[in-house]
Amino acid sequence: SLAALLRDPDNKQRIDAANAYLEAAQQGAAVAATYLIDANGLTLAASNWRQPRSFIGHNYAFRPYFTDAVAQGLGRFYGVGVTTGEPGYFIAAPVRDGQQILGVVVLKIGLEAMEQAMAGAGDILLLADADGIVFLSSERRLRYRTLAPLPAATTARLAETRQYGNQAIVALADRPVPLEASAPLRLALPDETPR
Repeated sequence: SLAALLRDPDNKQRIDAANAYLEAAQQGAAVAATYLIDANGLTLAASNWRQPRSFIGHNYAFRPYFTDAVAQGLGRFYGVGVTTGEPGYFIAAPVRDGQQILGVVVLKIGLEAMEQAMAGAGDILLLADADGIVFLSSERRLRYRTLAPLPAATTARLAETRQYGNQAIVALADRPVPLEASAPLRLALPDETPR
């Protein structure tokens, strides 16, 4: 079991069993990856254990999904994977032994299918986070653009959580995008002319 590995993290048989379990769970749930993190943030087992960019051995204590799962019982976070560079939605829950939190189990859900569906819609569609950063778009070139300049505190938080990895976050247009425009507005990417 996952709890057994967290209690005995150097046990090779338990590592192998946890890897196999997470690999089967990931395939059955059609998610991008599943992995087990100890109470200090270190990944002990992962569904992608066979792959060169496996999560095993990486520490994710700085990620909000980990800290929220430990503090609140559930962690949810959209971000670019710091190991893979691939975006996803992370859901995390604690693994407990009574009241003691032994670690955290995480599901990473890929959003490629949603972005492909958006691309087939015909219109330009954008999904932006609470900071106004576009994280999904029907046009990939619009991903990781901001609707308005970011405050310094937001930029610092993004650097700390590495939410968007090493992606350059740049303005979507040559001026802030109003969210409640009453009429169509012509905007231009910084390197294009208005349309």
